[in-house]
Amino acid sequence: MKHDGFCYAAIYETRLLENDELVVEASPVRIQVITGPGYIYRLSQDRAVVPLRGILDEEVTIPPPPPIDFEDGKQYIIVSTLTRKASLQAEEESRRIVIRIASLAGLLSSPRIFALPLYMGWVSPTPSAVIHSTVMFSPPEKLARKPLEKGIQVARSVLAGSAELRDKFDLVARLYSRTIGVPPSDEAYLWAWMCLEVFPMLGTQKYRLIAPYLATIVQKDEKYLADTLDIKGLHALRSKLVHAGYLGISGKDLFENLGRVQDIVLTVLRGMCGLPYDGKLDRHLQGAPV
Repeated sequence: MKHDGFCYAAIYETRLLENDELVVEASPVRIQVITGPGYIYRLSQDRAVVPLRGILDEEVTIPPPPPIDFEDGKQYIIVSTLTRKASLQAEEESRRIVIRIASLAGLLSSPRIFALPLYMGWVSPTPSAVIHSTVMFSPPEKLARKPLEKGIQVARSVLAGSAELRDKFDLVARLYSRTIGVPPSDEAYLWAWMCLEVFPMLGTQKYRLIAPYLATIVQKDEKYLADTLDIKGLHALRSKLVHAGYLGISGKDLFENLGRVQDIVLTVLRGMCGLPYDGKLDRHLQGAPV
């Protein structure tokens, strides 16, 4: 890759192409097929779960991401665009356009050649300083065998009573694992909200079903929960994402809204399988008049 300026790329491994090398120009995007060996340096890193140790406001050193190693004989597709700036706005615009062009290329050939994504972010052919890092810290946990065994027994007993409830629980759990496995993003928000559409919204757009269900778990007034958690506002964000194609929020606002939906989903999951309320929503309710 020979680019000047800041380069943003989506990189895919593929096993379906007969081309050893190919360059397709679709300004301002370039599609390049390469065959390893080779390498390229990541200038972005997104870590969805990093153990939080030490104290608040303590400086934390995060090692730079390793380069991407293109293995000998394997094929890769690099969809890249060049920008003059590496701002958050330029990053979002670059992300959307490389995904768009990759999708168009898939429609004109086969979408399956883009089925093995390796990386998306800023790149450089030479070592350079990291441009963007997103890191989600979580406190370490110490597992206790007996409470885990007892809790699993209780949950399995409740879910065994209804195949329909069990199947919904399984789907919500799978969707939730997706939303916490990636950094905060439009996709993470959509997956989190889809959990609530499965249950307790039961496949409808009736977001007003959420607060009454939470009220049975948290033991608080449903109107208080709906207003304090701003469930209507969370649904409005989901609607904007689906209808406009983007959330239009980032940074602190994205963290707060996504975190609230994720905590609602966790509370719902515990309720579905008969586990007691664990206070997950309390941080969103503190300070609000009852």
